Amino acid sequence: GGADRAAAALTAAGVDPGARGESLTVEQFAAIAASAPAALTTGQ
Repeated sequence: GGADRAAAALTAAGVDPGARGESLTVEQFAAIAASAPAALTTGQ
């Protein structure tokens, strides 16, 4: 489902899926933005 795909995108970016958004660094947001499209389309 969508939650699993979102968790996969965060994991692919090296971000803990349980982390709160306000605790993320700018670098982590950039990593999510860079890896999320591939992770969301492939599920990895």
